[in-house]
Amino acid sequence: MKLINEDLNNEIVFEENKVNLLVIENKKKFVEFIQEIIKQINGDEGKFSLFDINTELKIHDKIDIIKDIFDLDVNNKKVLHKIYHELEELSVDSEFLLETKTMESNLLKYIYCLIEKYDYPLEIAEGFDLKELFKLLSVKLSLCFSNKVEEILEYIDLVSNVLKKEIFILVNFHIFLEKDDIVALYRECFYKKIKLLFAESQKPDIINEEEKLFIIDNDLCEINLS
Repeated sequence: MKLINEDLNNEIVFEENKVNLLVIENKKKFVEFIQEIIKQINGDEGKFSLFDINTELKIHDKIDIIKDIFDLDVNNKKVLHKIYHELEELSVDSEFLLETKTMESNLLKYIYCLIEKYDYPLEIAEGFDLKELFKLLSVKLSLCFSNKVEEILEYIDLVSNVLKKEIFILVNFHIFLEKDDIVALYRECFYKKIKLLFAESQKPDIINEEEKLFIIDNDLCEINLS
């Protein structure tokens, strides 16, 4: 796969067992880059294009971005929406269909009993949306982590499996992670065939052999050191 930005001469090419390290020293350009990719991840049009050989892919289907290493929300809206959808599909599977119908019938019977006792006339919508019930009961993931790298990897694994994302953009992670943590992160993502792009506002002190370094300096000159 390759990620192309119409303002850049160089393409960001994702290779097996390699990590793209993009350093944007110009602060205005860095902010613009991050805002633009976020916009397209959210489904809008923009300056980025994603290709697998000659086939253009939808960025919002394939890419996720982690903007804040300290705010990894495994229970974000997109993840929970997908989980609720899959649980709803499971509820009508042959294994659970009878229990689901019985539960719906009993719950509606209970609601009607309450309505009949109320002083004013009430009505209830037809149909039954299990996703709304999951939301009402705050069904969510319950995960524990022993360290920050484990939390990052769990988030990436979850979003990759649930939302089918293949590329993760990590913003300024080199500032906060030790070299050993970075290597552990790479190793696990390589094993799971997950593609990584690190977007950094300054060049890390140590460049790992797995990293393909690409710099946009303060004068907006592109330097490809891969």
